[in-house]
Amino acid sequence: MKVLVFGATGFIGQKLVHQLFIKGHEINIVTRNSQKASELLSYPFGFYQWSNTNELPPLEAFEGVDAIINLAGESVIGRWTKEKKEKLKSSRIEFAQKIFERVQDLKQKPKHYISASAIGYYGDRKDEILEESSKRGKGFMPELCEAWEQAAHQFEKIGLKTSCLRIGIVLGIEHGALKQMLTPFSLGLGGPLGKGKQWMSWIHIDDLVNQFIFILEKRLEGIFNGTAPNPVRNKQFSKTLGKTLSRPALLPAPGFAIKLLFGEMSEIVLSSQRIVPDQFLKAGFSFRYTSLSEALYNLLRPYKNEFTYSLTTYQWFPMSKEELFRFFSDAYNLEAITPPWLNFEILKVSTDEIGDGTLLDYKIKLHGLPIKWKTKIIDWSPPQKFVDNQLNGPYKLWHHTHYFEEIQGGVLMTDRVLYQIPFSIIGNFANVFMVEKDVQKIFHFRKTEIAKLLKS
Repeated sequence: MKVLVFGATGFIGQKLVHQLFIKGHEINIVTRNSQKASELLSYPFGFYQWSNTNELPPLEAFEGVDAIINLAGESVIGRWTKEKKEKLKSSRIEFAQKIFERVQDLKQKPKHYISASAIGYYGDRKDEILEESSKRGKGFMPELCEAWEQAAHQFEKIGLKTSCLRIGIVLGIEHGALKQMLTPFSLGLGGPLGKGKQWMSWIHIDDLVNQFIFILEKRLEGIFNGTAPNPVRNKQFSKTLGKTLSRPALLPAPGFAIKLLFGEMSEIVLSSQRIVPDQFLKAGFSFRYTSLSEALYNLLRPYKNEFTYSLTTYQWFPMSKEELFRFFSDAYNLEAITPPWLNFEILKVSTDEIGDGTLLDYKIKLHGLPIKWKTKIIDWSPPQKFVDNQLNGPYKLWHHTHYFEEIQGGVLMTDRVLYQIPFSIIGNFANVFMVEKDVQKIFHFRKTEIAKLLKS
């Protein structure tokens, strides 16, 4: 299908458009900054800018579109001031209204409108088991979610199937709740929130993405709970997370402190919502992760014990695997795709042609500090994959894998690096405040420079 996505640069959006692309769908993206979005999402998508939401979204973005997926919305994180609440409303309700006005005037309309919503719809419900038919709760968030869904349902009036996915606590390591928990729990400083009795309705990011695609491809309509089938109490969640990381999880965060810190927003953290994805179960959706321990183990295997961090990026090229692999076969291309502030220079390559066992010696400057770095090619499998591993350098571990996969008339390259920082706990703090940002900047530069070099 041809799918138009709003909110594609967010945590869920990036994962969703990647998987849609893998499955062969054609994607249009509407975003506030089309240049930044095209650098972040290095795929052959249609990118359209819509920075002034007082106007309607660009007409050309809707041409030939079969379905619209709307993930846009101001983050709920932060104190809910009057101004923040207005942004939460407008970024969902008024945003959807502008899309509706555009679709209403189209001669050829899409067939399906799929909107994000949230389990905040149900409010604080203690031990009550909540299905899609359960009544709305009380308070700002339930009212916001109801208005959000009503904005979606108006598309039914002009002939579109409409679906709303009430998203739970999404587990992923790049962003979201789990990302925020990693540092304190890795340091053994994690524990239950408040009394820890509140139910947490969680879902693995991969299952959530597959739920969106399931709704799209099965053309399902209605309300769906975007959660796993087995919610857990907060105390159990904390215990399982600590166990997965081989760390104690005994230090509770008092409820009054959370309320003092976050104000009204604390209701998201402390509310109890025991939710069952009844409609997905009835429709035959297959969950990959039904237990919390399975989901956390899958996400956190590299993080266990040794403070191992990971970064994965994707980039598509309109060429063959052989052509792309040849580019990386030249060690000196590394200099061209490394940020100039690192003062990267290759000193020695042990073989005339790169292959299994090739040693590369080079030097860099990291925050002004000169460092020598030695890596070894430990897997050279042209044109599918190669792996380089640091032998000596600034990291305790640097394991970098490149995968090449033919898809949609080109090659999708997956760059995945696993790294550890010396000095254990001190290194962990350094990663939070500096190293992770440095690694992200380096890989962002790589992506943009590789794209320029291979286009020229």
